[in-house]
Amino acid sequence: MKPRKKTIQILSLFIVLLSFISFAKERPKIGLVLSGGGSKGFAHIGTLRIIDSLHIPIDYIAGTSIGGIVGSLYSIGFSPDEIEDLARNTDWKEIFTDTPERRQMPHFRIKNSGKYQIEFQIKGSTPVIPSSLIGGQKISLLLSKLVVTHNQATNFDSLPIPIRLVATDLVSGKEIILKEGSLAKAMRATMSIPTVFSPVEWDDYLLIDGGLLNNFPVDVAKKMGAEFTIGVNVGTPPKGVKNLTSILDIIDQITSIPGYEKEEVQQKQTDILIKPQINDYTAADFDKEKISEIINIGNEAAKESLPKFIRLKKMLDSLNADYYADLKTKEELLPKEISTKRSSVRPGNRPLIYSITIEGNESLPFEFINNLLGIKASDKFDPELLERSITDLYSLGYFETINYELQPLEDGRVNLILKVKEKSLRKLLVGLRYDNFYKLVGIIGIQTNNILFPGAWTETELQFAGLTRFKSMLSYPTRSLSYPVYPYFRFSYKNIPYNVYNHSGEKVAAYSDNSSQLDVGIGISPQKFWVIETEYSHEYMNTAPDIADRTQYRTYKDRIRKIQATMDLDLLDDILLPRHGILITADAEKAVKNFHSDVDYWKVSCSMDFYETLFKRHTTRIYGFYGQSKNLPVYKTFFLGGPENFIGYDYNQLPVNNFILARFDYRYEYKKDIFLKLIGNAGYNYEANTDIQHDSKRLMWGYGFGVELLSPLGPLQAIFSWGEKSLSDPGNFKSSIYITAGYKF
Repeated sequence: MKPRKKTIQILSLFIVLLSFISFAKERPKIGLVLSGGGSKGFAHIGTLRIIDSLHIPIDYIAGTSIGGIVGSLYSIGFSPDEIEDLARNTDWKEIFTDTPERRQMPHFRIKNSGKYQIEFQIKGSTPVIPSSLIGGQKISLLLSKLVVTHNQATNFDSLPIPIRLVATDLVSGKEIILKEGSLAKAMRATMSIPTVFSPVEWDDYLLIDGGLLNNFPVDVAKKMGAEFTIGVNVGTPPKGVKNLTSILDIIDQITSIPGYEKEEVQQKQTDILIKPQINDYTAADFDKEKISEIINIGNEAAKESLPKFIRLKKMLDSLNADYYADLKTKEELLPKEISTKRSSVRPGNRPLIYSITIEGNESLPFEFINNLLGIKASDKFDPELLERSITDLYSLGYFETINYELQPLEDGRVNLILKVKEKSLRKLLVGLRYDNFYKLVGIIGIQTNNILFPGAWTETELQFAGLTRFKSMLSYPTRSLSYPVYPYFRFSYKNIPYNVYNHSGEKVAAYSDNSSQLDVGIGISPQKFWVIETEYSHEYMNTAPDIADRTQYRTYKDRIRKIQATMDLDLLDDILLPRHGILITADAEKAVKNFHSDVDYWKVSCSMDFYETLFKRHTTRIYGFYGQSKNLPVYKTFFLGGPENFIGYDYNQLPVNNFILARFDYRYEYKKDIFLKLIGNAGYNYEANTDIQHDSKRLMWGYGFGVELLSPLGPLQAIFSWGEKSLSDPGNFKSSIYITAGYKF
């Protein structure tokens, strides 16, 4: 061998050895892999706490679904303690809904809440079935708020810890690795469980949950450069034959099958694998007690792997002793004794908004949306103010989703990009309810927005089966408090059956309250929850007895010209199962013969519902009613009785002209969605309707108990009550059973 060639070989070998020695002194790049699993993903927190306590550096993170969300928060600087606080203190039941809180809705939407079970958008002339149960509006806003300091169009490699999120393209069926763009949008995409959350549009993709193809993305972390992987897998293992007992179990298994084989392979490639034993929990266990249990199980699972972490720590220390702190003993490293040293995410200086762009609007013009948003260019960016403004805008019912992104500019200012997805201008709504008297009653509604110009609102509603009510209304309801006055036109028709009872409490007649009415009015809405409407009305009565002695219960065909005024103040937190708040309604009606009315009368009434819940399970209701009138025709009488206002009497058994009523309800939450009730009420009759019953000015009362169950179709309620048989027959008691189901309309 020539000396020159030999010299070159020796030199090459020396260089290789030198490189190997240099490489050997460098620590391996460490990747953290967090799987999907819904609420079970909160078990990831225990592993993060161990990693922080040992100061083990994480170079890369790969996550799917909830693992992508937890991983993203850890990536930008959230400590395990902060992530745990978020998990424990967030109202997930509220977050996983699209319906705004009632206090945030304008009144024209408040009055329709709790009325319909099903809603369809109408495209063309065809009702369209929703693509998912949840559009994801609230969860999207929450994610944007959490990552606001990093939610700019960016490369995810520029985050404090580089991260990749896994999603699935619904169109091509391919796995999509998200590595740049809006971090909040990527977090929302990776958790889009099919049929539960709506897919996320991303360039040409339609993204859903990444867990369908890669629930434990170890391979993604390795492609990023990870040489050593720490993985937490909270995914559900395949169910056995004995556990596949329902259609939900089978659907869950079917959607998980494509990823099982890949998941097994990836687990074997993980250097430290943690599998918390949480098979007894489901991905939907988001109530606080179960979240706490899942977090504790995750902590214990991480402790069991503590020796492996300590060995990793020793290896890292041996590679670079100057870089790492001295190793503590195993007892000192237990998570319960560790204070996290990761810095919290804190908002920086609020940049100025240079411009506002709205994307996705097709029917509503920029000026209309921007005016309602209430934020202007040159304002300082305030994430909390923006979230409130978006929530107010969303509450109007024009949009499926409203999200935002920030585009940074060189001078420190930002462009605010509002991304909206409009609802159809028309929607079809359907509801059902049941009670003892009217039996099954259905309701169909059609609502339209912007039929003539932006902001115009039409609503047509038909109730049918046990009774008939029809209403069609055109209005321009207020969209902001800067102009709280609005006009409206309304046509209505009703045909409602009523029973007539004698002084012994026996049914002696049945008739139909039949009329049609045309109203022209003005509404004033000083606040969202408060509205006053005044109107001039033409009403045509056609009331006749169905079963009765027609000589005693005659037919009324009156033409009524009247002025009406109504006031609604609604601060209830929920109309179907209120826990807090107050509802006050007041009505005044005056018919005047000078307006060519066939009758001349006046009537006023006021009712109040007040709810308060103590110690989470104990809810009290105080209800009051006051009604007074003069020269009131029979068909305009106040009809009381039944489970909603006066228990102990049959539905509409109390026809009264002047009456005061007080009622007290106590509701106890026995179990989730099961409630026990105690009820008592008393009323004083100033003047009975002498055309129907004998005069009886005295105190009346009734009491009862019941049970209420919540269901997807609405509350199911049974009340057992006792009261006097008749308004005119004190001391003679009877029992009644009320059964109600469904929504309220």
